[in-house]
Amino acid sequence: LWVKRHGKPLLEVRWPESVSQKKANFVHVGPDGAAWFGCGDTLCVLRGETVTVLGPAQGVTPTVWSSAVTAPDGTLWARSLTSVIALAPGGGEAIRFVAPTGKAARR
Repeated sequence: LWVKRHGKPLLEVRWPESVSQKKANFVHVGPDGAAWFGCGDTLCVLRGETVTVLGPAQGVTPTVWSSAVTAPDGTLWARSLTSVIALAPGGGEAIRFVAPTGKAARR
């Protein structure tokens, strides 16, 4: 990933091999300057020059994450077609909310 301004490189980031060839589904920059990406079926966060991949060990289920937003308290909320997760601002495991399915979901 290259960050450029007026064609001049400002920052070069080396992505981990596990996500280097995956499509970024969204990009969200939080108030702390961290850039969040839906990368393939995981979530990635870029802080400074460090990329962290979040997966099942952090409570992030493998799915296509399509968007994210940061709440005023710093919680990151990310959504996929079937789930919503909340990641608290100091780390820890994600809290997962599953979208309703079936007849009740269509009302």
